[in-house]
Amino acid sequence: MVSLPDARSQSFEELYGPPENFLEIEVRNPMTHGVGRGMYTTYEIVMRTNIPAFKLKSSTVRRRYSEFEAFRDILERESARVTIPPLPGKVLTNRFSDDVIEHRREGLQRFLQIVVGHPLLQTGSKVLAAFVQVIKCHKSIQTKQVVRPCLLRSASDAIRKAWPQVQQKFLVPNRLNLALHPRLTSQIIHLSSTLILTSNGYIFCHGCSFTAGVQRHHLFDTGVLGCFVAWRLRHQSKTEWLSSNRTQKGVPLAFNFIASALGSGVLFTYPQIATIAGVQGLLVYALSSALPLLIFGALGPIIRRKCPEGFVLTEWTRQRYGAVAGLFLSVCTLITMFLYMVAELSALQQIVNLLTGLNGLPVVIVECAVTTIYTSLGGFKVSFVTDNIQGAMVIGLIIMGIIAVGVETKIDRSLIDKSGYLKSSLLGWQLIYILPVAVLTNDFFLSGFWMRTFAARTDKDLWIGVSLASMGVLIILTLLGVAGMLAAWSGAYTIGDEANGSLAFFLLLETLPAWVIGVVLVMTISLSAAAFDSFQSAMISTGSNDFFRNKLNIWIIRACVVALIFPVVVVALRSPDILQIFLISDLVSAAVVPCLVIGLSDRFYWYRGFDFVVGGLGGVFTIFLFGLVYYDGDVTKAGKLLLLEGGLYGHDWSAFGAFVAAPFGGLLWAFGACALRISFLWIKAKVQGTRFDAFDRPIPQNNDDHDGDAVLEHSSVENDRKGRFF
Repeated sequence: MVSLPDARSQSFEELYGPPENFLEIEVRNPMTHGVGRGMYTTYEIVMRTNIPAFKLKSSTVRRRYSEFEAFRDILERESARVTIPPLPGKVLTNRFSDDVIEHRREGLQRFLQIVVGHPLLQTGSKVLAAFVQVIKCHKSIQTKQVVRPCLLRSASDAIRKAWPQVQQKFLVPNRLNLALHPRLTSQIIHLSSTLILTSNGYIFCHGCSFTAGVQRHHLFDTGVLGCFVAWRLRHQSKTEWLSSNRTQKGVPLAFNFIASALGSGVLFTYPQIATIAGVQGLLVYALSSALPLLIFGALGPIIRRKCPEGFVLTEWTRQRYGAVAGLFLSVCTLITMFLYMVAELSALQQIVNLLTGLNGLPVVIVECAVTTIYTSLGGFKVSFVTDNIQGAMVIGLIIMGIIAVGVETKIDRSLIDKSGYLKSSLLGWQLIYILPVAVLTNDFFLSGFWMRTFAARTDKDLWIGVSLASMGVLIILTLLGVAGMLAAWSGAYTIGDEANGSLAFFLLLETLPAWVIGVVLVMTISLSAAAFDSFQSAMISTGSNDFFRNKLNIWIIRACVVALIFPVVVVALRSPDILQIFLISDLVSAAVVPCLVIGLSDRFYWYRGFDFVVGGLGGVFTIFLFGLVYYDGDVTKAGKLLLLEGGLYGHDWSAFGAFVAAPFGGLLWAFGACALRISFLWIKAKVQGTRFDAFDRPIPQNNDDHDGDAVLEHSSVENDRKGRFF
């Protein structure tokens, strides 16, 4: 038997001294410095160790969050084999509250404990030891926070110095002098990119606020800074990228709904309806566009209680009607938003061409590039914050435009009676039904509205947001539409020239000073970018939720944002008719949505996804059947009616009949399918000797009793609860 060797007795130092590889690191004592926009917080890093990689046995240094970011960037470049953990996420509001600072301190401590304790980083990094032990650390970390703002200031200084020369060369009284300057195209592209960066990046400047008197160089600075801060928000989680449930208060929601409800296309459509149907048509269109926003305040709390973990309407549809019905609505939603994105780019291209006489494609490319960059990095949160400022900017610019039009436009009073705009018309009475049905139902297909509905902190905040937005949108659209009548009454637009009715606003601008055109350019790009980034984030979030159940890697989701832009641009270049694009989706929504909302009522618990899908498709088919009757069996014309190729403002009853056939036909098909399904299930139960359960009430869900004003943590969107399809 082999005996074990005697264990060596340990010395006093070995028993009670520090271990061989001893390392303690703590982040503590946060301190806030400065005032106003110059405020920042530093954190004390205390470290004790005997590891040879660190020169000091104990050390104390202070670092601010921006230095942590620079430090992490350097570690990523140095250590390709090591996965560097993320920093605690950026906070855009209440950054200096005690809770936020403490949460960030805990996150920074976890970050340092991981990276400082990693053996590969201890031996391979050139900045690790210096960052946690040396007061004056690596120069890349120290200078990074100074160099970028200096570069931005230098760029904006150069722009300010060059502006007087541009103004002298290219602006002449009452119009832009374009034809004499062959190099103007490149300058227009540069100016457009600056305007887009300005309108979309303004809010990212720390502590910055919008005022009517903000100076031009501040706009340039914050425009460039927008994409920079969007890059800094790239570390947010996938859930934060996709949605921001129950986080927003009423006033920011209002600005978001305003920015999302508008777009550059409104400069065509609302003046056009004023030139065709006068005051009656304009008021009907404006009311039909503004009042449907209130539906999100009415139905939003119901859907949020039934589906608190969701963030789009399609998720509730899946849980109520089953996966097939959810995918059906998702396809309708995605196609609609794709058409809206196409319409937005098409409108922007035409507006730039009308205002400058140049090809609008470069401006479209710049806008797509900028919105794609910051949306792919920041997701819904970036879109939400940019829309806040863009909504405020648009309101300010419209006020300026109203003043300019009121002062500069000369009205020929003899044209007021001649125009007939103050009288009612057959089309005006038809639109009282057509437009509310078209706009109200189509809003259900816009996931951007639903994401903002779910983002409301409480039901009260949601009502405040949609109420203010509804009033704001009504005023803005009415004022824009009045420009169409002013164009006719001033002689800029020829009364009765319906072919150019959509250009009435721009014909009016030709009579105004050049600075008014500049204001309109800024407003146009603000409107366009605000709407476009909302569609981008909403479309990707909807696709991720409905088709992949939010299981895609966040970098794949970001890549989808980039990939989406190419087909949108290609189709936009071939789709000049803005109103035609809207009408296609309006007809589909008019057929589908009435069949969808039946399921919101608990009384219709026996209503299934099969009934909804058949009803939606049947509503579209009913339009074709109506066309056959209306056009005496002409299949070609009946098919064209599905696309409303005759337009909405025709002098017959075809469009009116189509919008009557879609919802009522859809409901008839839905209840017919319901009766057929129940009959089939009853016969099946009798034949198989099983229990007939078509009228069994569903098991109540716990979240149905959830308080709509409670603020919940949005834990996960990766649920898979499905309703019954058949």
